[in-house]
Order: sequence, then C-alpha cells, then structure tokens
Amino acid sequence: MNRLRAVLMLALLSQLFACSSSKPKDLPTILTYSILALDEVNPNMEGKPSPLAFQVFELEDDSKLLAADYDSLIEDHEDALGTNYVDHSDYTMLPGQFKFIEPKAIDEDTRYIGVMAQYGDPEVSQWKKVIKIKSIGREYHLLILLKEQEVILDKVE
Repeated sequence: MNRLRAVLMLALLSQLFACSSSKPKDLPTILTYSILALDEVNPNMEGKPSPLAFQVFELEDDSKLLAADYDSLIEDHEDALGTNYVDHSDYTMLPGQFKFIEPKAIDEDTRYIGVMAQYGDPEVSQWKKVIKIKSIGREYHLLILLKEQEVILDKVE
C-alpha cells in the first residue's frame, strides 16, 4: 500500500510540475537579427553610397511576397501581401553600419520571414529575399547583409 501511495504521489507531482512550466517546444519562436550595411550600399545617381530603408516581414506564406512587384510593396505592403501578412518592422541603415536587434517572439501564424530593401534602382538590384521558419519552439539568429545592390537573408539555428 505504501508503495502504491508513493507511486501515485510521484505521478501527481510530475503532472503538477509538467503543468507549471512550458516546454521549450511549446514556446513561441524567438528571433534576433544582425544587420550589416556594407560601405558601398545603395549607390545614388553619382555612385555614392546612401542610406537604405528596408522592412522585415512576418508572413504566413511567401507566395504573395515573391509575386509582388516593387512599387506595390512600396505603396501598400499590407494590401500587396494580403492575408499572408502577419507583422513587420521598419529599419534604415547607413553605409558601413552594423545593428543587432534584440530577441523578439514571433506570432504563431508566422511561417516565413521576408526582407524588402528599398534600393534606389530596383531594376538592377535583388531587393527581396525570404526564408522559411518554424513558429514554435525555435530560436533563430537572422543575418541581414545589405550589399551594394543586393539584400542577403540567412538564418542560424
């Protein structure tokens, strides 16, 4: 009888502790960003580097971002991305600048992270990139490299 009581008590305690703390796989995914704008980023009409504005999008799906043209995203990115849009952050980087963005929990509907850089000449630049992520239980460090005419987006788990 004492052995049965001990087993029941142990089972009850383990259930109690299991309910009181979340497992990491049940927590929202956390993102951090390292952003680097190279010295020659976004050359202006005279060929001189200039500040570059860009957005980081949280998306349910990447299809609308991949299909969107530059002007429609500039005019109204929420309309252009439709129901795939979850959230976004706006940034501007100076040539040669580095920035670290503190940890941020993402929405559980987010399945993709996209970047749109507002290069002065979108016809010759590679101005958007997207990566797939898991929205629950992960920690990702995203690397955003702003090159002369190209944005690079990569993840490190």
